[in-house]
Amino acid sequence: MEVRFSYTVFALAAAGGAHADGVSKMKASKSGSEAQTDGSWWGPAPAPATWGPAPTWAAPAPATWAAPATWAAPAPAVVHGCREAYLPGVSSLTFDDDVCTISGYLEKAFAEEGPLGGATTVDTLVATQTAGFGLLRNPNSMVVVADDGASAATDATTTDAQGGYAADLVGNTKINPLGQTGLKYCHCLAVVKHGCDPGDSAYGGIEGSNASFLPGAGTTIVAYGLATGLLAVASASNLNPSPLTTEYNALSVQFAQAMNRSGLSTEVDNEDEKATIMAIAKNLIPKIDKCVATAISIQTIAT
Repeated sequence: MEVRFSYTVFALAAAGGAHADGVSKMKASKSGSEAQTDGSWWGPAPAPATWGPAPTWAAPAPATWAAPATWAAPAPAVVHGCREAYLPGVSSLTFDDDVCTISGYLEKAFAEEGPLGGATTVDTLVATQTAGFGLLRNPNSMVVVADDGASAATDATTTDAQGGYAADLVGNTKINPLGQTGLKYCHCLAVVKHGCDPGDSAYGGIEGSNASFLPGAGTTIVAYGLATGLLAVASASNLNPSPLTTEYNALSVQFAQAMNRSGLSTEVDNEDEKATIMAIAKNLIPKIDKCVATAISIQTIAT
């Protein structure tokens, strides 16, 4: 009786162990099956995502304070001496300083003529000259101071500037509606602003306030010549060229060469020749370009 009990207990224990082992295996198998169906990973889980260094925060720099702008009295208005002397109240729209230069004058003069070509040309011959373009023949001008032909003791008279830039500027009313006053202003500008040497060609001296420079009663050709330095002694005739006469004579040769592109050195026949002339004019050194108003030689004639 006791043996049977022991055997039965052993068998039950073995069965229980087997049952327990089977349950364990089933649980393991079930665990694996669940791992496939619940979306979990096989193998080790991936490492968690790593973050970069946390951004450092810096307080904004405090706004810098600047002292308020100091107050300054407005600059005094610039007084244009030559314009006040000759053109008070005249605006630059009426008379533009650019026409006091060779390049500025030619640019406006050509613009007034319009496109060139065919029958439309600019003539520089004395007898048939297109008005306003005498300076292309030669920029130099001349004023004649003379008596009446009776004797050196008679009253002197003067002419307006003849030929060249001066005559062009005075006669071109489209560009210079002020005539002689415009030329005097340009002469002042050349001497006062640009430092041009007027030599004995000071146009203001011919019509200025000094009685010795004025033609008329009591002012003889001899007195005029001696007062202005044109004459060292009484002389029958004398020419005092302007300081840049030679340079402007040389410039006239270059203008003629530019006009000669089409075979006629006294005419601007087309736009190409005009462009060549303007290229020369715009590349002149300042002295030659801006001093042209002083290019007035004075011829004294006493008979």
